[in-house]
Amino acid sequence: MRNKKKLVVILFVLLNIYGLLCGVIYFFQENLIFLPTVLAQAHVYKMDNSFEEVTLESNDDAQLNGLHFKVENPKGVVLYFHGNAGDLQRWGQLTEFFVEKKYSVIVMDYRGYGKSTGKKSMESLYADTQIWYDYAKQFYKESEITVYGRSLGTTFATFIASENNPKNLILESPFYSIEEVAKSRFPFLP
Repeated sequence: MRNKKKLVVILFVLLNIYGLLCGVIYFFQENLIFLPTVLAQAHVYKMDNSFEEVTLESNDDAQLNGLHFKVENPKGVVLYFHGNAGDLQRWGQLTEFFVEKKYSVIVMDYRGYGKSTGKKSMESLYADTQIWYDYAKQFYKESEITVYGRSLGTTFATFIASENNPKNLILESPFYSIEEVAKSRFPFLP
């Protein structure tokens, strides 16, 4: 009888730990998806290619920071949506490949990344992608815009391509569903 009570107590403790773990992951799931680094507003970007720093304002007064690498007589422009970690200081370096191929590039930080401000929500992030697409259309025809998404950025690239008519859509390391990604990383959770 004593061993049975110990087993019940151990099982009770384990179930509570499991429940607590599920709760923590549920309430902090955004922190598992978005892994931003924040830069001071006074941060000065250092890149090998010349660029213009751009700050756009959203409908809810968020400041959306990006870099516009302008090439003389470009073949087109790449509107680049980066992955879930880092900031423009890192992602701006990846634009060199496109610039060398004579493409202009616009790359931006999501809300809470780098110098960008504002509260994240799926609605606001999708609205922000349209703001950046509209910015690109100020300088380039839609027939010159290539929308490029990497990892988490494929979500935004796919969305913006479905709402507009860019020349190309490129997806690097896309995922089918965030729920499937979560199941593969945390198979022990419901």
